Amino acid sequence: MKRKLTAFGTALLASALLGQAPPGLAADVFVRTEPAAGHAYPDYFCTNRGVRVDVEELSCLTVDGRSFEAKCDISLNNPMWRATGNACEPGITSEIHAVLPN
Repeated sequence: MKRKLTAFGTALLASALLGQAPPGLAADVFVRTEPAAGHAYPDYFCTNRGVRVDVEELSCLTVDGRSFEAKCDISLNNPMWRATGNACEPGITSEIHAVLPN
């Protein structure tokens, strides 16, 4: 049984053969526009033992006795911690928020 390629399928195949991003999926950087009058974007932030950490900032987290550097990020409209792969010492304050004692 032969199948016909749709216009999107043809464009997808052509972009794959040319090594380009498929139409509509270009790797452009998303730039947030100004909200409409009377509206505002949510104020996203993470917390590290009661300390507010803004999105894109780093903090030293301690989980199960292991300390590591993490970045506050947004995923599916929810704040989350993303590990950077770097180790850290709790209490370091240069660009990293100090961890409060338990």
